[in-house]
Amino acid sequence: MKKSLISSSHAVRWMLLSLVVLSAQNVAQAQTFTFTDTTFNNSDWNSVKLPNSTPSASFTASQDLTNGSSSPSRLTTHINPPGSIFVAHLSVPSTYDPASQGEIVKLSYSYDLRHYTASLGAVAYSILIFQNNTYYWRTPSDNTNANTWQTFGGPNLNLTAASFTKLDGLSPNVNPDFSCKGSRIVFGYITGNTNPHQLPNVTSQSGIDNWKVTIDETKACCGTISDARVTCERGVFTYAFMVTNNSIQTIQYLLLSPFAGATFTISPNVINLGLNPLGPTQSTTVSVTIANASAGDHICINVGLADQSVVTCCTIQTCVDLPDCCLKLLRDRIVCGTNGSYTYTVSIENLTGFPVQQIFVVPTLPSTLNISPQLVTLSPPLQPNQPTTLTLTITGAPPGSRVCLRLIPFGAEPLCCSTEICFTLPRCPP
Repeated sequence: MKKSLISSSHAVRWMLLSLVVLSAQNVAQAQTFTFTDTTFNNSDWNSVKLPNSTPSASFTASQDLTNGSSSPSRLTTHINPPGSIFVAHLSVPSTYDPASQGEIVKLSYSYDLRHYTASLGAVAYSILIFQNNTYYWRTPSDNTNANTWQTFGGPNLNLTAASFTKLDGLSPNVNPDFSCKGSRIVFGYITGNTNPHQLPNVTSQSGIDNWKVTIDETKACCGTISDARVTCERGVFTYAFMVTNNSIQTIQYLLLSPFAGATFTISPNVINLGLNPLGPTQSTTVSVTIANASAGDHICINVGLADQSVVTCCTIQTCVDLPDCCLKLLRDRIVCGTNGSYTYTVSIENLTGFPVQQIFVVPTLPSTLNISPQLVTLSPPLQPNQPTTLTLTITGAPPGSRVCLRLIPFGAEPLCCSTEICFTLPRCPP
């Protein structure tokens, strides 16, 4: 039995010269849970005949070492007098707790089925959710009526709690509860069939293989982070984001700390929401300053949500890649010169937070590229947040070439940053 947690992360590629980061990762929302079984060890499964079955109906279910779309598989035998039989098969390791692991937004499933006694009619299979001593299945069911392996279900089914209805059990709920208030869930599958022919003890045999349930999307029960934005001004990063309270508590404090082992710092670390605490489903915008970090760093921040007495609290995590905080590209223009040369004019803004006295221009692509001048002296020095324009001559690359230049600012103090600009040389008329 294999159970896996996949944390989905969206890789963000930052263009150099970026000033504003328009997205961030809310790790608490990005998790995908997958439960799967391809071996069907007997100890991993519990099977029970449901009370709504014909009382005298019986069944057996066990690992089948011989058959399978790739053996082993699991074999179920129904011995059914006139009437119906429903058997719930629960995967012992496949449990999920919405309260601690997050509300289930949508899920999907798949399995391979085969009916060895297909001449007797179909055997119904369905994905199973067991919650509050109640069995929920998906209808219409998957009916296997062929003596060959067939795949049912698949990815991206977008199943919600409303996709499942009560089959049998004590709960008054018609559908399972996928919300943060829902109790623990055990996944499995249902087998069932009917003997409408008044025949005594009809025996049907069917198999299942490659059983899989995937929780494709969850919603953090603590809170969520959205509308994240990083700005860079005078060499300082400011991270602003919206916090939404998904819990049932009223949140008074936000407690922010760097991820374990981090060297960067956050300010402030404690935010008292004062006269505007966050009730359930309410949101607020938070802005923090990030220090001791560099452009390109991937940072993660723990955001704790606490009530007024700090008795009830929970934590979510948000991660972001810091943008370049060196020079900002405002506009550029390239025109054809003489003898295969180009004149490149670029306007930039100083984001370093220090006066820039010189800018080195280093060609990086292609290797034959020549730039003139390679050192631009600025007089007076370029102050923070001020723009300037550089005029450069480019030779050594044919039309259509992809060229890259790295701009390195220097001042009275070491600035330790650089910005790369890439563009394509146009084709010039004769």
